[in-house]
Amino acid sequence: MKNHAHDSIGCCCSDKVHAEIMARFINAEERTDRLIEFYQRKIVEGIPSPESHDKVVLFNLLPKKRKEVVTIKIISKLPSFVLADTKGVTVEYQIISQEIIDPGLIDRQIVHYGNYEPFIEYTIQVNRELPAMGYDTLYVKAGEQKITQEIGLKDTIESEYYIITAKENGTFKIVNKENGEVYDTVFAIEDCGDDGDEYDFSPLREEVPSVSSDYVKATIGGAETQFCGKLTTSYQWKLPKNLDSRREGIVDSFVEISLTVTVPKNSKTIQLTLSIDNQCGDHRMRLLIPTKIQALVSIADNQFGIIERSVEDSATAVWETEDWDERPDTIFPFLSHVSLTNTESTVAVFSNSSREYQITGSNFDKIAITLFRGIGVLGKEKLLRRPGRPSGIKLATPDSQMLGKITLDFGIYFEESSFSNVEIGNRAKEYLTPIVFYNQIPYHAMKLNPSGLVSPVTYSLFTQENPKIVLSTLKKAEKDQILLARFYNPTNCLEELSIKKNDKMKRNYDSYKLNEEKINSDCSVKIKPNQVTTVKIAD
Repeated sequence: MKNHAHDSIGCCCSDKVHAEIMARFINAEERTDRLIEFYQRKIVEGIPSPESHDKVVLFNLLPKKRKEVVTIKIISKLPSFVLADTKGVTVEYQIISQEIIDPGLIDRQIVHYGNYEPFIEYTIQVNRELPAMGYDTLYVKAGEQKITQEIGLKDTIESEYYIITAKENGTFKIVNKENGEVYDTVFAIEDCGDDGDEYDFSPLREEVPSVSSDYVKATIGGAETQFCGKLTTSYQWKLPKNLDSRREGIVDSFVEISLTVTVPKNSKTIQLTLSIDNQCGDHRMRLLIPTKIQALVSIADNQFGIIERSVEDSATAVWETEDWDERPDTIFPFLSHVSLTNTESTVAVFSNSSREYQITGSNFDKIAITLFRGIGVLGKEKLLRRPGRPSGIKLATPDSQMLGKITLDFGIYFEESSFSNVEIGNRAKEYLTPIVFYNQIPYHAMKLNPSGLVSPVTYSLFTQENPKIVLSTLKKAEKDQILLARFYNPTNCLEELSIKKNDKMKRNYDSYKLNEEKINSDCSVKIKPNQVTTVKIAD
């Protein structure tokens, strides 16, 4: 938050300030990643390996058991290997790809002493059940990998819940196997001119937005393994280079787009990654998700709970006659998920990137997610939706045109019932909290002294037994050597916190304020609707 040097999280700044913000973010992210890697390494190095095998440890950071398809990387000199659990049982896995790695990238001391034997980086998939808020260990042993199933190339993939087909117009057809519902032209992209500034989107007068599926022909690639399916559509979309070209109807530039859909066999969440190479300015691109739900309201989360918003704003008909300063629009922010729902079904979008949406379509049945806006000025006057003063100074910001490569990640979820705050909230939490891994090999670019730490081969800190209560964060206390967990009750009913440690229910809870001052100790903690509470988990 401190990195946003102007307008708080609005982040409306000059290009130089944006560059400084980005440098601070890169610095903060690098420090965080290295700290995470350091503590993972300390834990994993403390896990015993009787035969000195390499290890890969999978970490589950949610307070419940999870069985998911996980994609991990293993670096080894072995031409083939087997995975074994802590009981010696062989674990099935699927090799997705393998790549030769120069040994100097692993440990420069190796090549310093004349050993140029390369390493192999294997990308594999494995389906494991992991303990709640804990980890499990797999050992990498020399041996012949028994799985011979090859990846099959195709344009249709199938999971336990969906049949998904990639189409030549760059979109996808999704069949929900649980209710037979068919969703066509999913993940089309909408493009329109953006005559606004860093503060506000403003359309061109009388422009009809273009939709990618009407203009492009995509190349299709697909693969399916025993654990997961993946489809990719890629295309070049020719578009106007800037506002002048757009007004004159000249198509003189392009945007390269690649959409990759990944569906684990046992997951109801469809993962989507967009890779965009934007060579056009002054435009807005949005992802379209048809839902077949004629909606009156949208449901989205924010920092403090769930909010319902009308899909229409009646003030759009009177704002000019009543001399408003700006036209109200139904373009809203969200934090991690947005949904449309009725009595029979719910369609939700989870985001790990862009967080702006609008409900569109003739029946208000499409979720439109803003991918990016390309604009070249900090503040502009006389906009179509804000006809008066500029919102900020009229400073050129060419970097805000978002030229170049952009990567975005989303999850799409279909449920055969009306909206459940608990269900959607937990699914979003799973999407945003993937299982992570650490692969320990005998080589390191940075040497560390032995810590003397001995870690168990498998571990669970605690299990949150009441699924209606959502974990917000688990953290070390700011001033004490204790772990605190913060929980949130998203339901409309009073709910009791229920924690299990080492297969025994926790019988006493120390509660804390948000400023981490202790409140009391009690044998139970009841959380009111929309209330946040903090308790001690461990010393």
